[in-house]
Amino acid sequence: MSISLKSMAEPGRQAPIEADLRSRSSLDVVLVLKRASQVTRPVDLALKLKKFGLGLQDAHRALNHIVADEVVQLRLGNADRTTMIAELAELGVAAE
Repeated sequence: MSISLKSMAEPGRQAPIEADLRSRSSLDVVLVLKRASQVTRPVDLALKLKKFGLGLQDAHRALNHIVADEVVQLRLGNADRTTMIAELAELGVAAE
């Protein structure tokens, strides 16, 4: 799956990370993530993003943006949105 990262020039702007939509379901979940508190378990966050459908490199890239207080938009796999939001909140990340 091909994923491209487009960083915004201004701090605090969204950095979208989007998958190649040809191979994705129309039921994918799009979340906007930002750091809500200290991310004390960054490896767990990267693995959680991988579980939700990102490749490991893309999960690591998203993690780097989140801990730098940047907002990222992710298109994640077909899963329960409420569960994703709750699991990310446990790791210090706000999702909407």
